[in-house]
Amino acid sequence: MNTKEGKWYRSLAVLALVAAGILTTIASGGGGGGGGGGDDGATNGGPTLAITEANGEAVSSAVMAGVTDMFDFTEATEGPLFEPTAGTLPVLQKIGGMPGAYSEAPVEGTEPCAARGTIAITGELADPLTLTVGDTLTAVFDNCDDQDGFLINGELGLTVTALNGDPFSDVFLLTLDLVLTDLTITADSETITGNGDLTYTLDTLGFPAILTVLSGVELSIAADGETIIFRDFDQTLEVDLGTVPTSFTAAANGTLENATLGGSVDYETVVTIQASGEDNPPYTGEIRITGAESSSVRIVIVSEQVVRLEIDVNGDGVVDEFIDTTWAELLGETGG
Repeated sequence: MNTKEGKWYRSLAVLALVAAGILTTIASGGGGGGGGGGDDGATNGGPTLAITEANGEAVSSAVMAGVTDMFDFTEATEGPLFEPTAGTLPVLQKIGGMPGAYSEAPVEGTEPCAARGTIAITGELADPLTLTVGDTLTAVFDNCDDQDGFLINGELGLTVTALNGDPFSDVFLLTLDLVLTDLTITADSETITGNGDLTYTLDTLGFPAILTVLSGVELSIAADGETIIFRDFDQTLEVDLGTVPTSFTAAANGTLENATLGGSVDYETVVTIQASGEDNPPYTGEIRITGAESSSVRIVIVSEQVVRLEIDVNGDGVVDEFIDTTWAELLGETGG
């Protein structure tokens, strides 16, 4: 199976990780990136790609890769986002080290990244000792290498749009609007460039349950000379650290447009995706993907071992083809 589609969703997860990580990685001179929830975006005129028996598995692979990458996102961010920060927010530690940062609300300065490169920060903070709704920050990365496996260039804008609880603690709700401008991330010789908007919410008010929400009007990701566009999307992931093993619950909805696939499709979670344990695939859930002329494929997670695709090529509600596969095969991880 062609696995290129999965890379786009992994790219989205990486961009979201960098965006969310700005509040923590800036403290150590590292980078963070993402996109913010703006009001502008392209109008979705409906799916343009017809789903057929021939492409149903490839389309399913593309969408499910995005859902599973949300699990990877949480695993990667649990440490830096959820651990205590010794009584201060790392971004304020960084700003506090800039000459004159506390003398007035505007902040400005450039700091070296851990290994090489720099990150320049400008912004407005209502209170230099905490975050406040309305605070804005812009980070410009110049070959920033924080020894975390990423080389980052480009610009990330951040606005605090909601805050409930104490951001110095482990229990709070924080919403950020993020804007990416040619934000480029290079990892393992692969370069990904993001442009657009993303709203990121981290809700730990129900700790040890942690809820992450990603949403946006339009976000484009370019790699290998191709571009994928997410429109009117929202993805949620709840991680319950109080269960053994850790339980994961996820949902994803939106529109995906990709020239490689040949057009756009809509996707929605019909039954919430659930998994148990960080290293295990989901054991239940359903996602329905709708293409042109009401063609569709329903992805039914039967168990950790079996995923069933139900393809309806003409939208009459009758399944034209059943495909039983495995999670690894669907995501192209077996080399088939």
